Formats: sequence, C-alpha cells, structure tokens
Amino acid sequence: MRLATRPALTPVRQAYLAVFVLSVSISIQSAVFPPFAQAVGYEVATVGFLVSVFSVFSLVSRLPAGALLSGRAAPWAAAGATVLLALATAGYGLVPALPSLTAMRALSGLAYGVVGTLNMAILMGAIERREQRAAATGWYLGWLAAGNAVGGFLCGWLADAVGYQATFLVSALVLLLAVPLVAARHPAVAGPSRGTGEGQGRPPWTWMFRMPLLVSGLQAFNVNALSQLIWTFYMLYGLEIGLTLSLLGLHRGAYSTTSMVARPLVARLTRWVSYSSMATWGLVITAGVTLLVPVLGSFLPLLVLNIVLGGLRAGALVGSMVAAVEYAGEDPRKRGMAAGMYSFATDAANVLTPLVGGLVAERIGLAATFWAMPLGLITVYLGLLAVSAWQGGRGRLPPPVAPDAVAPR
Repeated sequence: MRLATRPALTPVRQAYLAVFVLSVSISIQSAVFPPFAQAVGYEVATVGFLVSVFSVFSLVSRLPAGALLSGRAAPWAAAGATVLLALATAGYGLVPALPSLTAMRALSGLAYGVVGTLNMAILMGAIERREQRAAATGWYLGWLAAGNAVGGFLCGWLADAVGYQATFLVSALVLLLAVPLVAARHPAVAGPSRGTGEGQGRPPWTWMFRMPLLVSGLQAFNVNALSQLIWTFYMLYGLEIGLTLSLLGLHRGAYSTTSMVARPLVARLTRWVSYSSMATWGLVITAGVTLLVPVLGSFLPLLVLNIVLGGLRAGALVGSMVAAVEYAGEDPRKRGMAAGMYSFATDAANVLTPLVGGLVAERIGLAATFWAMPLGLITVYLGLLAVSAWQGGRGRLPPPVAPDAVAPR
C-alpha cells in the first residue's frame, strides 16, 4: 500500500514564500520611487507626499481587510490584491502626471495592505498545531526580513542597469510570482467564514477592542516605533556627531542582519518565557538600550549597540506576533481581525513615528529625542499592561506549550 506523502510546498511554506516575494518587490519600489519622482521633475515636498500616500492607504486598508475578507474569501482576495498591486507598480513609470501617479500610489497602498494582512491571516490558519506557532512566526518574520534585504541589494543595480521604468516592471513581475502562493486553497486556511464557540455571531469589529488584542497591537506599534526611531533619526544623529555615511551604513546593516538571523531562532526562548513576556521584556530592554545612543559617540560602541538592538527587535517582533496568533485561535474571523490589528499597528508606527519624532527633535534636539521617545512609548505600553492586569488578567496569554525548534512543515 502506498503511503501518503506530504507535499514539499505546504501552506505554511507558501505563506513564507509569499511574504518573501512581496518584500522583495516592495523593497525595490520603495527605494527606487523617491529618486524616480525627483527625476521626473517633482520637488522634495511632493516626493514626500507621494511616498506618504502609499503608507496612509496601506494603513487604512488593514482593519477592513482583516474584518471583511478572512475565511473563505481570503485566498482569492489576496490574489486579486496582488494582481492590482502589480498593475499599479508597473504604472508608476507609465503615468508620471501627478494625479495619475497619486492614484497609482493609493492603489498600491490599498492592495499591499490587503494582501499583507490576508497572507498573515492565511499563515495563522495554516499552522496545524499550537506548539508550532512560535517557530512558524519566527520563520515568517525571517523570510520577510530576507525579502527586504534582497530587494535592498537589487534596487540600485536594477535602476542603474535598466532604468526606472523597467525597474518598476521587474518589481511588478516579481509580485506576480506571489499570486499562486496566496491563491492556493487549503482546508485549514479557507475554513468556514462563520466562527464557532465563543463570540459566534459577534461582529468582527468588536474583537479589536478586546484587551489581549490591544496589548498585542501596542506591542507591534512600540517595536516598530522604536525601530523607526533608529531608521529615521539615527543616521541624522550619526552625521551630527561626525560619523560618515559609510560607517553609519555598517551600523544599519548590522542591525538589519542581526534582526533577520535572530527571528527564526528566538522561538526557542518560548520554552522558558511566554510569548507576551518575551515581547514585553524585549520592548523594555530595547527602550533602555536606545537611551544609550546619545551617550555612545564613537563607531565601535554604537556598532555593538545596533547589533544588540537588532536581536532585541527580533525577540519583541516574534513575541508580539505570536501573541496575536494565540489570541486568534481557531476562529477564521478572529484570525482576520488579529492580522488586521497587528498590521494596522505596524503601519501606524511607521507613519506616525517620523512625524512625531521630527516635531520632538525640532524642540529638544536629536540627542534628547533618543531619550524622550523610548520613555514615552514604554510608559504608554506598561500603562496598558497594568490596565490589562487590573481587569483580571484577561490581557495575559495562556502559558505556551514548548514549540518545535524548526519551522512547521
């Protein structure tokens, strides 16, 4: 009798590859778009506006996508959004007029918000056993970081070799590789749209106000806000204290590489530390280490600091995302809402941190910003955590089962 063989490309691995492909393409276009917009004649302020359009429309699409498109609709909605994203990306180089380019950026942001949210929800449904959640999340975030790294290496070479318009076409073709990955149906992924058990018949929007999801969302917001603080203002501070762009680039590369490599590995820590605790301690220590940026004014200490921050980011990211996965459980609608809230919080941090940080830096200076922002962020987070504990522990997650050390197959 022939034994059933497990397919090499399981639904979990499809989600890994999908987020990798998406990240490669988005990394290419996000790096190339500002110089392209400037090259076709737009001033810096207009370039900034066009860049922000993508982020804002991605932000506003997250919660509706999670609430309305999870369950049976998720694979096809994700595939359609991916095709729309590819078409809009290809259109950048073809419609340089400001109204048309703004529309393409808006469509791109909306489509990316939808497919990113739904791919995360699909991953949640594809994980077969609870003990695999930490490992699956770590590998998912690792593939996302790898895609960003590959796109970062390719973007400049492509633009120099084939020009801006062809680079956007290549980015669009890369996106089409994700269509079969997100469209593939699987019983665990495309389950019934109606939830079962607790909360049956409850409108999906009501789940976003549950304390465990709010805690997970604020964890995601804080870890990305602290990261944006480094990405946005650290380079400016480094130049202010006399470091060169080449040396600062090494710091940035060390930060990103450490975070990428550590993400699949930190899942093992959940054998001894709960998901929520790992996220909390990661955030608290990250805030504390960030306070040292103005104190350390030379290349080597700041290099070590960036390596440490990269590892801490990996732990906080994995812990916060697994907390969202744990909250969602087996209900497809809760999975969609958890993915939407997590993605919304991430986008909100990426949009708001540069704006708020810029205002703070104007008033108190760059160095003091690395004290004020981390302290403010961690104070708000610990305050919400205290409210959660005061409400009887509903914000605490159940103790985790020891996960497998490798990604689910």
